[in-house]
Amino acid sequence: MRQVVPRKTMTTFMRRALKDKAAYVVRRAVIASGVLKDKGAVSTITKLLAHKAKSVRNIAAYVLGEIGDASALPALVKSLQFVRTGRFLNNITFSLQRLGDPQLMKRLTGFLRHRQAFIRLNAAFAVGEMRVNAARSILEQALQDPNMIVRNQAIIALAKLGDKRSLPALKKTFSQDSGLRKQLARLALLFITNGQAYRDLLWKELHQSRSRTVRKKSGFLLASLGDQRAAPFLYHQLRYTTSKRAWRLGQSMKSPYLRKLIELDTARQIKQQRTYRLPQLLRFVGKEKVKQHKKELLSLLIRKWYRPNKRSRHVYKKYRPGTPSRLWGYNRRNRQLEAVMRQLGGTHDRTLALWLQGFLYHRSYHIRTEALLALAMLGDNGALRSLVARLVNASDRHRPYLVRRLSALSVKRLKQAFRSQRLRKDPFLQLALSTALLRAGDKRALKTLLSALRRPQYAVRMRAYAYLKHSVDASLRKTLRGLYDKEQNEHAKSLLRKLIKDPSKRIPEFSFFYVNDVTLD
Repeated sequence: MRQVVPRKTMTTFMRRALKDKAAYVVRRAVIASGVLKDKGAVSTITKLLAHKAKSVRNIAAYVLGEIGDASALPALVKSLQFVRTGRFLNNITFSLQRLGDPQLMKRLTGFLRHRQAFIRLNAAFAVGEMRVNAARSILEQALQDPNMIVRNQAIIALAKLGDKRSLPALKKTFSQDSGLRKQLARLALLFITNGQAYRDLLWKELHQSRSRTVRKKSGFLLASLGDQRAAPFLYHQLRYTTSKRAWRLGQSMKSPYLRKLIELDTARQIKQQRTYRLPQLLRFVGKEKVKQHKKELLSLLIRKWYRPNKRSRHVYKKYRPGTPSRLWGYNRRNRQLEAVMRQLGGTHDRTLALWLQGFLYHRSYHIRTEALLALAMLGDNGALRSLVARLVNASDRHRPYLVRRLSALSVKRLKQAFRSQRLRKDPFLQLALSTALLRAGDKRALKTLLSALRRPQYAVRMRAYAYLKHSVDASLRKTLRGLYDKEQNEHAKSLLRKLIKDPSKRIPEFSFFYVNDVTLD
């Protein structure tokens, strides 16, 4: 609406909506006023700090900081004495920090000494989220708070501050306490020192703890920190599991012996016709190693899955409650078959096409698609045209899947196949085509997706964002960081801000210590 309605008209309408009787209307109007940065609405929004609806009070406290008008300071300070919920306190302190309240530290210190444990808890949370380093000393005092939950939150807040001067207090807590507090203190020490301290303790827990859960967590944390001593533990896990995290850590672990053992496991699994971990193994060893087992994979494909005189009976069966394991097993076998066909297609041996054509008549949509993709990778232009036709006619549910599959082909072949579709005016189809080219390696296709992020239509922006979110890698993230600084459009800038964050650097065991984005909830 901001791109088609004059700002003056919008602000006038929103100021009227702020006085509506319905709480949900008022809440949406407050959010809109914050987006518009309407300083003329500040006086009305400050009155909403005493609104009977909790959701309105919370959003009003947050939006006053977003608008950035210092005239709201007295009202926010006055509201502090009526704080009864954590979200309200967090939003008020956020706004006070944005508005540059000179007494902010003094006020937070007072709340950290409040007689109610719940207020002390949320004050510690707010200090950690805002990274108020001046509160370090009082947070160290909060480590001795009579309430256990407040003590735990103080440890988390100190870790969020990341100040190494708090290490002695955390070491004291680690040595004196037990249970959850001891674990939190140990994780905080590891987080602040970037994994340099207490690794030996993780190593001991991995081998000496009586708890299976503790041993597993210690091993994964040691591997996440890049410690080579975790390689035997990872190999032990990879022999039995299909966990994404375990295999991701295995690939990131720079251990030549681990890679060699996995390659031997892959050869053994293929030779013995065992398929439980086959998709993960094939992805781990890479295309060049898989080519060495081309004949064995073809034998596995025909012996295990090729049934010309028998159609799969349970594909279209109506789901019956109480049979999840059967359906899960069916999906697992499908993924294994898909992985084998994908790897055979990646060999680029055209003589294999004859052996794959029978799977074009499989009852599963995904298996038929994988067969078409494998044939297209082997040079069959008819199969490529069929895949493009499926992409054009696909529903919103299947189009992202087809985009991922088509991106396995070369940019040159995709451009030739998409030439006739580029004239279509469907914006969602153009986004799908550009994403397939981008994932295949054509950086020029990024221009179409970036222009979609600036479009006024919400659905187009979100579709472009979803495609980019599932396509971003280290190289593309670096490109987006450079574009973020130059971007002028508010919509595109907010979406790019989310895309340039690297979630792979976040260690799950440290999830308590990462500062969250402030929300409007």
